[in-house]
Amino acid sequence: MSVAARSFVGVALALPLALFMAPSAQESPDKGDMVYVAATFANIESAPVKGYVMNYTLTPCWRLEIVDANPKKARWVTNAIGYGSTIRLEGAWLPRIAQDGEACESTVFNGR
Repeated sequence: MSVAARSFVGVALALPLALFMAPSAQESPDKGDMVYVAATFANIESAPVKGYVMNYTLTPCWRLEIVDANPKKARWVTNAIGYGSTIRLEGAWLPRIAQDGEACESTVFNGR
């Protein structure tokens, strides 16, 4: 095998390994983190006063606090800041979760 062929084989094997080992671009949020989600949450029920139920809608990029995180199972429990309601996120939410409001808004308004 020529030197050029051996170099190509080495690159062909190393590149997929490097891509597999590279850290993901999207970090999973941890308990206590404040995040913004590029999604609308409609008809959320809240009971601020015992016996009275209030329905409301959270607009995209509302500030949420992560109160429980299980990234291995793709599950996050959040608290809607200002409302105190619990919102459970399960599944492929990471692409819609941002660490700051501006990044979230760019996702929403740029159609990503």
